[in-house]
Amino acid sequence: MAASRRTLAFLRSWLRDAGSPATESEFTGPGGRPMVLVDPSDPGPHPGWVVLHGMTRPGPHHEGLIRFRSALAAAGFRVLVPEIREWRDLRFAPEAAGEVIRDAVHHLAHDPGTRGPVVLAGFSFGGPQALRIAADPGMDEHLAAVVSWGGYHRLAPSVHFAFSGQVPGDDHEPPADPDPYGRWIVGANYLEAARSGPASLEAASILHELAALAGDLQVPTDDPRVVERARERTEGASGELCHLLRLFGVPTAHDAPSARAAHPESDPEPDAPGPSSPEALRLAAELVEAALASEPLLEPLPLPAPIPVPVHLLHGRDDVLIPHTQTLALARALGEADHAPAGLHVGITGLYAHSGGNGKAGAGTLWRTAREGLHFARLLRRLFRHG
Repeated sequence: MAASRRTLAFLRSWLRDAGSPATESEFTGPGGRPMVLVDPSDPGPHPGWVVLHGMTRPGPHHEGLIRFRSALAAAGFRVLVPEIREWRDLRFAPEAAGEVIRDAVHHLAHDPGTRGPVVLAGFSFGGPQALRIAADPGMDEHLAAVVSWGGYHRLAPSVHFAFSGQVPGDDHEPPADPDPYGRWIVGANYLEAARSGPASLEAASILHELAALAGDLQVPTDDPRVVERARERTEGASGELCHLLRLFGVPTAHDAPSARAAHPESDPEPDAPGPSSPEALRLAAELVEAALASEPLLEPLPLPAPIPVPVHLLHGRDDVLIPHTQTLALARALGEADHAPAGLHVGITGLYAHSGGNGKAGAGTLWRTAREGLHFARLLRRLFRHG
């Protein structure tokens, strides 16, 4: 199937939010890890994609990922989604995740139903991890290309954005309203290492619980059920704990309108600093330091070796979890490296973002919608040439 036909088939499935009559199966892969395999309905062999599910509780069963892999199957690709338990538990664990990714690539590339090397694609945090694995010696035998969608260049500016809505140095970009999910996960993983003490331990537990609840329900962090759980968990909490949580933008029991109206004097910090405050940004820097001290592989660069296959870096322009400028910075860094990848392609789209995007071009004109649609189709066609 030509790349243009694959692109049309993908878009038809994606826009209708309805997959092709594909065959989907779950099995236990190498290392005892669950994996989901989606096969097109027509006889194979077919070119393959390994798609990483990102740091999300539903893992392979996230509704957005189901829609994406169904569209890939409609375009004639086999799709393997390995479950990375650590990511489903909202833990970064890059070394453990790397083993799962390698096993998945080897499995699909050597399966008789797969034609040729496969494409490895990662979303968000999974994007840089896909690039890292693609740089492994010998991976060129198994890979046709690697895709990072919504990834980042460096951890520090990404975490700074998660708190402030801005990246240092991106003065031309207007401030965004960042998705709290990102800073909650970073805090859940590294707050105790950054600032030891009972309040930090309890705050990290609450942050993990709230991020997990939002993921389980597949709802935004400001969903009433998440807000209610946050207020339940902070009922009667110490001032120190509430202060820490407010730095992450967690709504506490003191923030409830009923509590403010009935007992305005009960709030120990009515003017507490929020996520964009200088204090919160100092905490963000401490979290990054703690994260890289324990897991240096969180930093995408430097790579262990040149990536021997084409690299596609994609990002949603309206992403409020990781800003699209981080993908642009990553592209510049890869292009300027001593050993640049075999090919480097960059695309910023207004039609797809893993947080903050809704599959539409926004509130602009019909012309902008059409223009974004054509641009997105060109990005897909370039991707689908690998197959």
